[in-house]
Amino acid sequence: MLQELDTFAQAYGVIYNASPCEDERLAVSYGRIRSLGITTAVPLLAWLRTIDSEQLPLEDHIRAVKATESWASRRAFVGSQTRGYGAHLSRVLRGAQQAHAGDLDIADAVEAGLQVGHLNWPSDDDVRSAFLRRRYCGTGGIRRERVHLLLSAIDERLRADDPNEPPASIDYKNLQIEHVMPQKWKTHWPVTVKGGSIVTEDPDDPQWQSLFAKRNRAVDRIGNLTLVSQSFNGTVSNLSWVVKMAAFQKQKSLVINYHIAQSESWDEARIEQRAEFLAEIAVAIWPRPADLGPVPASNSTDGPNT
Repeated sequence: MLQELDTFAQAYGVIYNASPCEDERLAVSYGRIRSLGITTAVPLLAWLRTIDSEQLPLEDHIRAVKATESWASRRAFVGSQTRGYGAHLSRVLRGAQQAHAGDLDIADAVEAGLQVGHLNWPSDDDVRSAFLRRRYCGTGGIRRERVHLLLSAIDERLRADDPNEPPASIDYKNLQIEHVMPQKWKTHWPVTVKGGSIVTEDPDDPQWQSLFAKRNRAVDRIGNLTLVSQSFNGTVSNLSWVVKMAAFQKQKSLVINYHIAQSESWDEARIEQRAEFLAEIAVAIWPRPADLGPVPASNSTDGPNT
């Protein structure tokens, strides 16, 4: 029993970044699962670490852990409820243990177990729809730590996929979330219609009411959120796009901001275009089971239209 406790203690040490991890891909997944706060996944992750590499080869181990990360991440980013995670992940663990006892593929069992039951694994279309329609900040939004994780992972992927980007070590923990179009937009961000005509504020005008509501929804969507460093000039946050664009052009260390800084304007259409672009990166970072094998990273760096 003491040997078993020691084995699990070592496993927990790696999962919680107290001990070195044998593979960077595992370390990244552990860190993201910790950031999501999905502690109910830890018993499964720890058990996987106790299995001999002859019975669970490294690539299968990584696939099982990445499956857990992808399932949990997609559910977090589409806003799925977490009630029942303990029971669900316990069933996944039992299924993996049964596969191990029967000399079956453990990673396949983990993937299959995560898809069984009402706590579904969101599809690519679910993710795309959430990015376009879901509010990520404010009332009905998701936890800021999860938004931060999402944007950080996307910036990492964009940097890795761009052959022209030199390797860089970014301390994402010290970055802050910024609304490109500010939440307090009324003073410097007039509402316009097609053709550029400004719609005068009038609470009794149905057109104004509709456009006002549409903008307030767009402001808190993921397409309008990004990360900025401490050097970002916070005094411009609520000023016009002409002024704020210059501040974004100085955020050269973050690839996620390149296309923002190159945009001549920033409105609801730009927010939607960027949301579509970010969704495609997200579904590549956190794939569905069929894509969890050793698939090369996406080479898409075109970004939204500018």
